[in-house]
Amino acid sequence: MQIQNSEPEKEAEWRTTNDVFIEYSAEREVNDVDVSAEAVSQSSDSMATQEDGKSNNSLWRFRFQSRRGKRLCMGMSACGLVVLAALVTGVALLWPRQPSWELQALEFDKDALSSLMDSFAGNGGGNSTIVFNLTTTVAIYNPNFVGVVAEPGRFLVLFNGKPMAVGLSDEVTVPAHNSFTMPVHVNIELSSAFAEEIGKDVTANSFEMHVTTQGYTQVLLPWLGMKVHCEVDCSIQAGVLKLLSDPVRIIESKSCDYSYSF
Repeated sequence: MQIQNSEPEKEAEWRTTNDVFIEYSAEREVNDVDVSAEAVSQSSDSMATQEDGKSNNSLWRFRFQSRRGKRLCMGMSACGLVVLAALVTGVALLWPRQPSWELQALEFDKDALSSLMDSFAGNGGGNSTIVFNLTTTVAIYNPNFVGVVAEPGRFLVLFNGKPMAVGLSDEVTVPAHNSFTMPVHVNIELSSAFAEEIGKDVTANSFEMHVTTQGYTQVLLPWLGMKVHCEVDCSIQAGVLKLLSDPVRIIESKSCDYSYSF
């Protein structure tokens, strides 16, 4: 005999079943949300890890490039300093320094000197031209750190601004930072009137003669294959009477200015 449930019991049973289903569905939704959150968290962690990896990789590359850049800059700076030091050293070594010179020997014909003295005294014989040749040997010191070859030079001697004599020098090898000798051949040609003018001035100044010289030559720098134009202007005070007693000491004082051009 089957016992049939009453309507109130069926309704209570249905409600119980429905509550269980609702609780089950809610639990699944919660679980799904947790799983999704975990998945999202894992995905975010993975992306963060990848970003960190990329960031670390970029940082490493930046540091590596920075180090290379610093090394390159340091290398270029060092090279620049070396080049600058080489230029400064080269300029210091090549910059022309003024030479010094002294009269070492003076050779002339004594009979010709007597004729010259007579012309100074006004006994030159009217409109005649007095010719007096002499050879001087000059000791020169080259303070520069390079040696050169000096081509034949030309010197002009002036008295009161008027040409008095012409000097010519031979080609000579100039050693670096050393002394050498250079012969100069001097030719004096004076009119009787000019010789008498010189004689009067010398007598009035206690036989002292002031002359100026202008010299010109070219020097060859063999290791560069280039020439430098050299000019010298000297102011010289000479004791004329020394020609009779001690010719080498005829120059009592001198001052010279040198100029160079390429």
